Amino acid sequence: METAVQDFESKLRTLLGNRIGTREIGFLKTLICDNDEAPGVDCLFNLVADDDERVGYNALWVLTHLHSAFMPSIASHRDFLIDKLLRTDHSGQKRLILNLLERLPVNKQNLRTDFLDYCLSKINSGEPYAIRSLCIKLAFKQCRLFPELLAEFKQVIGMIDVANESPAIQAALRNVRKHPK
Repeated sequence: METAVQDFESKLRTLLGNRIGTREIGFLKTLICDNDEAPGVDCLFNLVADDDERVGYNALWVLTHLHSAFMPSIASHRDFLIDKLLRTDHSGQKRLILNLLERLPVNKQNLRTDFLDYCLSKINSGEPYAIRSLCIKLAFKQCRLFPELLAEFKQVIGMIDVANESPAIQAALRNVRKHPK
């Protein structure tokens, strides 16, 4: 069985090492979702950590396209995703990881202060707009669990000059402000 998993992962790595588009994403989703021989999602997560930056990025990209039925499997790798996010300098990988994390539930038991600090620090940073807007959403999801953290979150977003921000940042701010506390 272990050889079958290794063969499957090797095949995936080869496919993810190339430039891929939506057609290839569809093929890879089918390959991963319909394979009873190997744990497709686990193989993808192994490849996220690959030394080849393209393989890691493409593995994350495929993960963001998986059906919501795979969210429990992705949620089991939550800490891995956060650790990868905190270590990477690749803005594309940051965006994809944040996108995956945004789809996962947050509760008091799985709250990580290093991840919350990361999100709060990126809201008013020079990061790309997509990363900043995802950090706004994720910081809010975490801070709303604790009134004292929600007050800190409001201070951080209060420093944003909304009129001079991108539509993505404006929309994220609008959405968190209208959300019931």
